Amino acid sequence: MNMLVIGGRLQGAEIAFLGKEAGFQVTVLDREQEVLASQLGDAFVQINLQEATPGLFAGYDLVFPATENLETLQLARKLAEEAGLPFLFDEQAFYLTRSKTKTNRFLQDIGVRTPPALCAELSDIAPLFGSRRFIVKPDKKSGSKGVCCFCDKAAALAYLDNHEDCFGQVFLEGPLYSVEVICDKTHVTPFAVTEVVVEASFDSHRIIAPAVLSVEIISEIQSLASQIGRALRMKGIFDVELVLHDSRLYVLELDARMPSQTPLAVYYATGVNFVSALAACFLGSGDAGLPNADGGVKGADTRVVLQHVYRDNRKKTIELIGEGRLLAAPPLIRADGFCGADVALVSNSAESTYATLLTLAETHSAAEDKMERVLETLKSREGANHV
Repeated sequence: MNMLVIGGRLQGAEIAFLGKEAGFQVTVLDREQEVLASQLGDAFVQINLQEATPGLFAGYDLVFPATENLETLQLARKLAEEAGLPFLFDEQAFYLTRSKTKTNRFLQDIGVRTPPALCAELSDIAPLFGSRRFIVKPDKKSGSKGVCCFCDKAAALAYLDNHEDCFGQVFLEGPLYSVEVICDKTHVTPFAVTEVVVEASFDSHRIIAPAVLSVEIISEIQSLASQIGRALRMKGIFDVELVLHDSRLYVLELDARMPSQTPLAVYYATGVNFVSALAACFLGSGDAGLPNADGGVKGADTRVVLQHVYRDNRKKTIELIGEGRLLAAPPLIRADGFCGADVALVSNSAESTYATLLTLAETHSAAEDKMERVLETLKSREGANHV
């Protein structure tokens, strides 16, 4: 199976890695040379898609977009269709979920609980949720870039008034969780629930898979994900981000595209490879690692901790970083065993080391302890010339 990945940044790195794990021949395409995924596949093509012809897609079996740029997505779909190739993407669902305003309205319409939206009529509802904070996000951007948190409703409303492309909500304290869902229109399959740990700027720096939760909460999350999937009636993958506040779940965001971070953690925790599963969905070639009929997932019962980290090699200091910081890194290479990590994607230079590290164990606490040892090893490591 020959797969072409359009885009070599965060999502592209995830897709290229999992594509290789699935046994595919992977080619990554990007307009820039020094992107994260350029060394994670079998081949890399540097080209501006605006200059491409359908002949560029010849010899591949499927096209997997790893970008949120609308112009690039539309052009890539056109080229894939002209080449007669499956394009692993649901345009309608993406257009809905890329807008947080439209997503919030959609969720409310199907009866899914969300944090109260920020508006002048909100009055005293926020204190009822034990919160006097408000969060404002760019309406059509994913990740943490541009996210602002306010302790004063008037200030939050003023910011919202001056930024028409933003969406605001009451900020609810609590742990964050995520679940991926693969849909084939009416057939909806939710996967393992993961915990998403964020740093001060709300960017995710650690993933715990599977999340340490009661069976009842996991069942409720997967039930919510299935309800959303049935309403979306899409073909492809989406993920749901939730917060558990005061023992109640609230859906924060949906994204109808391949996420980053969580698929890698889920793969090592459960054996489910979202790239091969999506290929099977679009090619109609069996379950390819989808859950059993009873809802359980195939694969080993393994606990995984995934951590993004930055090391200043001159000062010998390390910093736990959100995944957005990885975009500043040179291309990643696979370096399993790096500083004792079970799985590692590393970008190294004399000045700095960027890494996504995974530790695997039979229990969550053992995986956490192993990660702390890995971080200590990285901090005290001499030199940075070898991975």
